[in-house]
Amino acid sequence: MKYDQIACQKLIGTIKEPLQTDFKPGLSVCMICRDNKDIIERAIKSFAFADEICIYDTGSVDGTQTILARLGVFDKRIHWKPGIWDDDFSRARNCSIEMATRKWIIWMDSDDVVPESEHAKIVDLKASPLDTCFSVKVVSTGNGHPIGGEFHQIRMFPNHPTIRFQKRIHEQIIYTASTLGLHVKATDVTVQHHGYEKADSNIEKAKRNIRVSMLEDEDCFEDPAFMWSIANSFQVLGQFKEALDQYVNVWNMPDLQSRHVDLHAETAFNIGQLHSALGDQEKAVEWYEKCHEIAPSKLEPIFHQAEILFNAGLEAQAMKLYEQVLTTKTVTTLVANHATALRINSLKRVGEYAEKHGQWLDAGRVWENMVVNFPSVVTGYDRAIDAYSKTYKKDKVEEIKAKKEKAEASKILKFEV
Repeated sequence: MKYDQIACQKLIGTIKEPLQTDFKPGLSVCMICRDNKDIIERAIKSFAFADEICIYDTGSVDGTQTILARLGVFDKRIHWKPGIWDDDFSRARNCSIEMATRKWIIWMDSDDVVPESEHAKIVDLKASPLDTCFSVKVVSTGNGHPIGGEFHQIRMFPNHPTIRFQKRIHEQIIYTASTLGLHVKATDVTVQHHGYEKADSNIEKAKRNIRVSMLEDEDCFEDPAFMWSIANSFQVLGQFKEALDQYVNVWNMPDLQSRHVDLHAETAFNIGQLHSALGDQEKAVEWYEKCHEIAPSKLEPIFHQAEILFNAGLEAQAMKLYEQVLTTKTVTTLVANHATALRINSLKRVGEYAEKHGQWLDAGRVWENMVVNFPSVVTGYDRAIDAYSKTYKKDKVEEIKAKKEKAEASKILKFEV
């Protein structure tokens, strides 16, 4: 099997000594782009930590190449090359890697942004021995704010001719990196990904993903992660029956838990989601409970089970699960979790429940919790002020008003719930 996760896992960490290369010290950012004129400069400006920026453009016609040429005049770190798009992300990424001249590579997308707070962390990693691949925490954004799914993804690795991406889509370097026995270490570096903010764009990406997936070689169709991605694309497109069938196929693949433990739990959750979307709430709860048993720290099955209870009028029972969402400690894995969004929405449910029952002091505390932990959410300030006003907590009202004024001045208020 070409993409054998178990064999890959056995090779990871078996390297005896660091790799030797003739590349110059430092770090190359390697990126592909196409028709990204509105965002490409934002991404590049966030790569101040890089010694070199290597960009392979897969056929832009919107002016992106003109922007790259202009930026390259003033920033000599930038090297870009025009190319083609042939439905193969790995080939394109590998073209960008071939341009790199530094000992370390970190790959980025054109809709990524690396916050300035993370730059020093990445610089420190450049001093590491060449025997490790590093994963970063990728956080998707909503309204430009990091509240979407978050997951660990291998982004940084030694510049070595063996280490290249594989698969046309949902491309990976772990299979080639594992043949060298490299270690894999998680870091606390955070990269913000802005690629999923537009619903229309997500639908077009899902259609493309299915189309390109059908071009893959047969070995890919034995890979649970690859097959899961196809199911997820059907789900994004609203083709729930097709998505459910594909997720069940993934669930029934041999040794799923040992091959991909994170995907094992996620697939159970996804099957629950699809049963719910198709109207079978009892079956959905069954799969949510199965997911929770596999991964107790995963918030998605807890929240969605609470939603089923809430919508069935069992609000008191639902509140216990929403509280569980707020108190459960989560772990970032290779599969995206949506802990931030789920906690914000759980606070909203609990706060509104307290208001509905005239428990204004409790409501004020809940909304204040939102202010403290999610200061970009406008709703928390306004509802806390209103709730505390009804309890005559003038000091609290003034405190929250002051925090809102500070947030407005800092321009961090982004959205309402």
